[in-house]
Amino acid sequence: MAGLLTKLRWNAFTVWHARKERGLPFRPLGEIEAIQSRRVGAMVKHAYENVPFYREAMDERGLKPRDFQTTPDLARLPVIDKEFYIQNPEKFVAPNFARADGLTLHSSGTSGLPKKIRYDTHALFLSLVHGHRQRIVFAHFTGRLFGYREANFARPLGVSPFIRRFYEEHSWTPPGIDLTRQTLSPGDLSLEATVAAINEFRPDLINGYGSYVGMLFREVHRRKLPMHRPKLISYGADLMPDADRLLIEQEFGVPVTPTY
Repeated sequence: MAGLLTKLRWNAFTVWHARKERGLPFRPLGEIEAIQSRRVGAMVKHAYENVPFYREAMDERGLKPRDFQTTPDLARLPVIDKEFYIQNPEKFVAPNFARADGLTLHSSGTSGLPKKIRYDTHALFLSLVHGHRQRIVFAHFTGRLFGYREANFARPLGVSPFIRRFYEEHSWTPPGIDLTRQTLSPGDLSLEATVAAINEFRPDLINGYGSYVGMLFREVHRRKLPMHRPKLISYGADLMPDADRLLIEQEFGVPVTPTY
């Protein structure tokens, strides 16, 4: 558990960067793409200078960081093979970050091959800032930037609970700003019990795996079960079939936004 001064330092870091990111989703597309390109360039430069895999891959292809000016340029890099990553984790670690404070996460292994990924504290709090950008978009539907009710479908051994605990241990959230959360594990409850839990909690936002949330609403519609309708559904981790998205938006009247 971090001390109070450390928590306040990361709070200040988050607030400072969140102020700069707040309006980003609503800027002109050209301006957003220019910012994205600058960040791609900085990311590739860091990878080339510090990460063995990317330095070797770029040298083999005769590439330098200056060759990556926009997001489509990233297609010039090789797709990482899961088995190679698992067998050669040291090739993906930047030595200057190897001993930095942070969190080691283990993916839930939905592909059948769980992977270990290291995040330093700086990166985790920047990720929190980027998540705040999503909240700004969500507020258009929920009517509130803070304090709304969110139901999450997440596996107990997935990365989300560990990241959430890290933020709680390394920062301080004033009362009223945080969300009221409900966490349900996909498939652990029967359909009827899942619907009952949602009806009792009455979330403003439902978030989860795209395929699971799509299936849930499809079955609720097929069996004509009465279920609380949130103001917004967000999905990530995997894709939601187009047919399920249309069903949710047209039959339930709930907008769906992907973060995948």
